[in-house]
Amino acid sequence: MDLGLARTFLAIVEGGNFASASRRLNVTQSTVSARIRSLESLLGKTLFLRNNTTCDLTAAGRQFYRYARSLLRLWEEGRHQIAVPERFDERLAIAGQYSLWDGFLYDWLPRCQTLLGNTAFRLSAGMPNRLMGELLEGVHDLIVIHTAELRAGLVVHELFTDELILVTADPAGEFRSRYIFIDWGDTYRAAHADAFEDIHSPGLSVEMGPLSARLLADRRAAGYMPARLVRSQLANGELTRVPDTPTFPFPAFVVYQRETASRPVIQQAVRLLRTVAANVTEAHGT
Repeated sequence: MDLGLARTFLAIVEGGNFASASRRLNVTQSTVSARIRSLESLLGKTLFLRNNTTCDLTAAGRQFYRYARSLLRLWEEGRHQIAVPERFDERLAIAGQYSLWDGFLYDWLPRCQTLLGNTAFRLSAGMPNRLMGELLEGVHDLIVIHTAELRAGLVVHELFTDELILVTADPAGEFRSRYIFIDWGDTYRAAHADAFEDIHSPGLSVEMGPLSARLLADRRAAGYMPARLVRSQLANGELTRVPDTPTFPFPAFVVYQRETASRPVIQQAVRLLRTVAANVTEAHGT
């Protein structure tokens, strides 16, 4: 079976509908529909009950779900294990949200390489929804993200809690006139909408993670940033905190599949993540 059909099936399950899957896979909805028709033809079963906005799994779809996950996980494990140089006994595929590499995962990585000297590492970065889907497909062994949902078959541990604070490079100005909306995920968007009903549609919205601090400085603008990532700019005066504005909690989580939790390489990597996270919390007083 074409692995792309299984990936499309899982993208629909994770996204809840065909439209979400098309965005995640960067293909048209008609392509998604065609792939599912091909998959249903191969299996001889209807996998989804469709309506205008959502689609639900049929009994056959629920049964196929675990096989689709296993199929892709085994493929990824085989592909990456074969690619590991002979001098390594293990491999670890790790992905993190963009904002969690600087000041956290970059500090954790060399310590983990020292601890797991016989392990080859594969690293990547992305946004939470994509990373979660790839984790379920077996592309990653563990992910570190800011927004984690509790789902069957997954282990989720909170590592530390940062906070999003409003900073500006133009302290003399009124921040609303030079405001940039920096997208930190679904939870933040909802909380931001409640807190700032008067900022419905700022002139500039970005998804640039830690690079947003440089944008704020260059544009002499204002926006929300994780406090952990702007400590140095606040200390040297490049950015200042806007007083009397709300803050938003921004926790970080490590997520991995329960069926891989017994692997020693996963256990050691997670323990070290927690150790480094404790150091981050102590250093920044969060």
